[in-house]
Amino acid sequence: VLDAYERYQHNRPLDFRKELDDLIPSIQKRIIEKLDDVKFERLVQWYLEKAGATYTEIPPKNGSNKQGYEDVDVIASFDQLKMVIYVQVKHHRGSTDDWATQQIRLLQAIHEGENTELEHDNYNKSDCGITSADCFTEKCIDDARKQNIQLIDGKTFASMLLDVGFDGVNKAF
Repeated sequence: VLDAYERYQHNRPLDFRKELDDLIPSIQKRIIEKLDDVKFERLVQWYLEKAGATYTEIPPKNGSNKQGYEDVDVIASFDQLKMVIYVQVKHHRGSTDDWATQQIRLLQAIHEGENTELEHDNYNKSDCGITSADCFTEKCIDDARKQNIQLIDGKTFASMLLDVGFDGVNKAF
């Protein structure tokens, strides 16, 4: 109350978003320290569901239709938007290199022009890389730009989690 009164006296309204944004480094740190790669994939899947995905899936790592190192960790469809998002998830510290975009690129090349179980008729497709790390390497960023791959670093993902809220997050695990 005293803080609110002082803010009123100095014409400084409470910036609640700034207060929440101060939590981002702590959330990112906990993701890195408390989760492993499998749990981080589940958290990304949970986030996409919370953000409105109609359907999500974590495909098998060694599926019968896999030809090499191509990979997608989470698939999410948004039926209202007629959109499918393919996500490569990396649980890293520091930075994430271009292996993330290379795996997506290999998947793009294999499925380009094909109608496979990963494709949804009449849906727009978006490829994305999400990391728990602070950043992506310059090579990864350049590769993503050329291949139209959206990159989301650990701080941005922590902010996205704040935006959807944490109600029900334990269901991810």
